[in-house]
Amino acid sequence: MQNHANSYTQLTHIQIISDNAEKVKPCVSFHHIFIEPHFAECKELLDELYADQSATVIRYLCKLRTTLMQKFKKTDTAMRYDLKNLHNLEWYDHDNIKQLEKWGFTIIQANYRSEKYMSDLTKLINENIDKCSHLFYDWVNWDYIRDMFYIPKYQRPQVLRDEFAKYMANIEHYPFQMFIH
Repeated sequence: MQNHANSYTQLTHIQIISDNAEKVKPCVSFHHIFIEPHFAECKELLDELYADQSATVIRYLCKLRTTLMQKFKKTDTAMRYDLKNLHNLEWYDHDNIKQLEKWGFTIIQANYRSEKYMSDLTKLINENIDKCSHLFYDWVNWDYIRDMFYIPKYQRPQVLRDEFAKYMANIEHYPFQMFIH
């Protein structure tokens, strides 16, 4: 890996946001306006993050979990009363869901509710985050990076509820409103 270690935390969030930007503007415009001027020296690192399947899996799962947190009640209501699921609700990235399932991750489940999806997405992130450790230099404290994604003891009933409440109460303070632990 080239020595482009400037602000891995920012790059991780930029990576997540650059995927969301294509819904607002064409991806090329986003890269010309935001990424290239501010992170031109890290282009190789960004390209490596885009090319790495493990990083893409975590990015897609985090996008799903963040969207679920932001639209928790709306999602749950649509599932319960309209018999909808994540893959046919407009606020979820359908291409990301298809790609994750293509890679062998079971995302769509029958008769699920928001709370169960939150638990499953968190489990998948927790199980796969360590596969990204190879993307960071040895001198970067992996535990710090890992802790931004990993939610310990998420199986306990109150843990995810507390994370949800903390996130929603402080959403404007989260980088790009993306959930991090």
